[in-house]
Amino acid sequence: MREYASLLPGDPAPQFYQRTSSNPQYAFHTAAGRYVVLCIFGSADDPQSRAAIEAVKSRRAFFDDATACFLGVSLDPNDEAQQRVTD
Repeated sequence: MREYASLLPGDPAPQFYQRTSSNPQYAFHTAAGRYVVLCIFGSADDPQSRAAIEAVKSRRAFFDDATACFLGVSLDPNDEAQQRVTD
């Protein structure tokens, strides 16, 4: 049986790798040293997910990749295929 960790804000995340549209082996731990917002959403076609993405885009100065970064994870393959989300 597989065990899953339940993380709370501020907890260290386990090391993992995930494919992105520009990097086939993105190492999550490379985001260390800054605040990281990890948002796992169903689909950018969903109004709530789209609102979350737009909220981040409207605060681009906050997510400067030096102090804080946003990592969005889509569960919908059409988001990549239709370029609804990009790196």
